[in-house]
Amino acid sequence: MVNVQSLAELQALVEAETTSNKLVVVNFFAPECYACKSLQPKLRQIARDNPDALFLKVNGLVGDLMEYVEAMEITRIPYFHFYKNNKRVAEFSANMRPEKLALLRAEIAAHKEQPMEQADAPQYQMLEA
Repeated sequence: MVNVQSLAELQALVEAETTSNKLVVVNFFAPECYACKSLQPKLRQIARDNPDALFLKVNGLVGDLMEYVEAMEITRIPYFHFYKNNKRVAEFSANMRPEKLALLRAEIAAHKEQPMEQADAPQYQMLEA
């Protein structure tokens, strides 16, 4: 898991990794968020189980990342964005509830295996500030 420090770093990582058809999972969190803290051990295990996907941690309370979170209208954390081919292909809030963890795992599996043509479909806007 990579701790992202700025919006420029987030954009660069998403663009660099997704052009090779790699899945990028972005976890938006806040340090004082209990649900975020509780989810971290499970999320680290999911990241270890999926080495072919890149997992990014974004503290939504820091500098231009806070502005980005507000612009994306993320109001609940932990929150996830999934990117493939520089397009957002899924987004949702998750926590420790079994059905939310199952959704997180299912979305990772579905988008990791997604062919490049499907990932090109304009389902979501590209990463923007």
